[in-house]
Amino acid sequence: GARASLVYGDAERIPGWELGLSWQRIQRDAAMAAFNSDDWWFHSDARGWMPWVAYGFDGGWSMQASLFVERRDGLDETLHRVLLDLRRAF
Repeated sequence: GARASLVYGDAERIPGWELGLSWQRIQRDAAMAAFNSDDWWFHSDARGWMPWVAYGFDGGWSMQASLFVERRDGLDETLHRVLLDLRRAF
């Protein structure tokens, strides 16, 4: 399994913008699902991309919008999902 990310900016700064792109390739039984990222729909036997944009605002709060484009190995259908997160840094 492998995952790579590129991040520009920092949403934890006030105000702060962040742009990011992650790529993930997890082959069957390459990683235990319990240790894989919770955001990805498929935890093994799949590949995908996740671009995101985030904005940090007052008091350590930030909002992030992520797009997931992923596909299970052996299937032709690509799954697209959008995830919106409201985060608070302590």
